Amino acid sequence: MLVEEAVLAVGAAMLMMMAARALIPRDAVLRLLGGLAVLELASVALAPNGWLAIRSAGLLLAGGAVFLVARSIPGAERGVDALAWLMAPLALVAGSVLLEAWGVLPGWSNAGHAPGGLMGERNLAAEFVLIGVPVLVTVALQSERRWVRVAAVILCGVSACAAVVGRSRGVWVAGMGLAVLGGGLALRSVDRKRAVAIGAAVVVGAVAAPWLGMQLAWSSPHPYFDTLAHLVDAASPSGSGRLVQFETTVRMWLAHPLLGVGPGNWAGQYPGFAAEGDSTLAMGFWPTNRVPNSDLLGFLAERGAPSFLVLVCVAVLLWRSGGTLARVTLLTVVALGAVDAVLQLPGPLMLAAWVLGVSTKSAPEKPLPVAWVGLALALSVSAVFAVGRVASLRQVVRAESMEALERAAELDPGDVALRLSLVEGWIARGHCDLAAPHLAAVHRWTPAGQAGIALAAQCQ
Repeated sequence: MLVEEAVLAVGAAMLMMMAARALIPRDAVLRLLGGLAVLELASVALAPNGWLAIRSAGLLLAGGAVFLVARSIPGAERGVDALAWLMAPLALVAGSVLLEAWGVLPGWSNAGHAPGGLMGERNLAAEFVLIGVPVLVTVALQSERRWVRVAAVILCGVSACAAVVGRSRGVWVAGMGLAVLGGGLALRSVDRKRAVAIGAAVVVGAVAAPWLGMQLAWSSPHPYFDTLAHLVDAASPSGSGRLVQFETTVRMWLAHPLLGVGPGNWAGQYPGFAAEGDSTLAMGFWPTNRVPNSDLLGFLAERGAPSFLVLVCVAVLLWRSGGTLARVTLLTVVALGAVDAVLQLPGPLMLAAWVLGVSTKSAPEKPLPVAWVGLALALSVSAVFAVGRVASLRQVVRAESMEALERAAELDPGDVALRLSLVEGWIARGHCDLAAPHLAAVHRWTPAGQAGIALAAQCQ
């Protein structure tokens, strides 16, 4: 995930540099995004853990940059050609999911999260694939090149199969809604033959998924039936855990309504708002998820109500200025983001930003090189931090001494788990004086974190 964030930050900065003389639409969307950037900076400045805030804000900034570059493409050059290149990453992700599920390329995913393929996590891969399905349908319907249309139809089937294999309940629910919506739009399609081919590919891919000899160690003898049976079951561990987390996240926002707890600071502040016996908390250095299981509530809690309202206004304007693809993509992202982390992760964020950028109308205005270059410089700073985090992780993996871990912490000062590891290591060696600076940082960033409190008690 850190590598993906670094690649997105570096790539977005390069896009900004190359687009320095591009025509940028100076409309209400741009003004709202400018206001959102100001609010983001204010939230970062007041965040308890500024390092994590910069990481989260940099990701949002990179997504905005991709959106602006896509939106600056002249209208005559948008359309299917600007979307067709997305078939390559969609094919790689969906194909890698199926290959891992078949046992051809095992071990690609994090432990317990297969089959995630190149994404490393099955829910994330399934969400990425589902966001790309409207793009594939658009290409299959509108491309003038026959081989591109055929490839898009095949990819629709492969994507449907990968989405089912991922067993993400949010993806299944959103996918069913997308299928119903797509069926309604197909009845209005000018080319019924192509629409029928797309529908057939999706149905075959989805129905065939459980019968293709997947080599996955599911804990249930009937995993797909169980997922379907508990699709909207709030009493299941996953469903009840989300409801508990949503309630706690709302309390967090009510305590910080204007600017939130700071971008990326949700995980560190969560234990302080959790009720006694919260089932979503675990023991250890990371008691909860790094990001909340809801883009909408997470954005509200980390950035505050004003930023959330600005984001809603941007979505409304894009809905009004976009065609079918933009509206279906918005609906898909909102449906997924209501119950899971989608736009807080680099892959889905990049995909959604590009699709919305090229599929919404805008009137080109005069070039704004200062704005482009300024955004590029901000992204370059974010890229430096992202590369530092990757280097820190590499240092941790190879570390053979406490001094090596200290050097890793210098590269990524905001890594709470690394700081706690240093505290634990120095205390075990009888050096509470060396552990003290790290304990102070941990207490400032996660004041209610039980791991930090327990380690501090050992030094007292």
